[in-house]
Amino acid sequence: MPFALTFGIVALVRASKRPNEYGGRGAAVIGTVMSLFSIVLWGIGIIWLTAIPNLLSALERGRQSRTMADMKSLARALEAVQADCGAYPMTGTGPLGDDCQTPGPLIKALIQGGYLRNPIICDAWKRPMEYPDGTKIGGKPVPAETVKAADPRCVETFGDRWSDAYSILSRGRDGQMDCGYGRWEPSLRSFQP
Repeated sequence: MPFALTFGIVALVRASKRPNEYGGRGAAVIGTVMSLFSIVLWGIGIIWLTAIPNLLSALERGRQSRTMADMKSLARALEAVQADCGAYPMTGTGPLGDDCQTPGPLIKALIQGGYLRNPIICDAWKRPMEYPDGTKIGGKPVPAETVKAADPRCVETFGDRWSDAYSILSRGRDGQMDCGYGRWEPSLRSFQP
């Protein structure tokens, strides 16, 4: 590229000094312009090569943050159910919906009970989040009679299957469920492995 620019400028100078000998300046002008244009394209390409990985990384961090915020909203809704009912519902365990448009039984019950305003079904990667059966993550089943004593509407809204633990799972960027189940520890107010 720099050679083409140099040769183009030399040709322009020679053509302007001796127009009869070298003829027109058209080819020299085109060569110079094209070499300048290629230098600009190389510069833009280098900028893109450094910017695209940063942009993709920022997009992934944004998706992760949105998914974590959605999971926290679901956790707050489930904690409110636990405060009202004395246990966590095992209604609709598994995926929170068939697709990102159709809420599953748990999300419908949370909305019906007034614990959730908008359905949260999928993570930011457009995969349904999961709500596994609480007893499979180390929790113990809670008898429905205990829940009825806390609030009669609980069994009416969520059914008669309850647990003392819950987990909300997202498959994340790679789509793999490879981190195992966390267990909500109320005394620590955090998920524990």
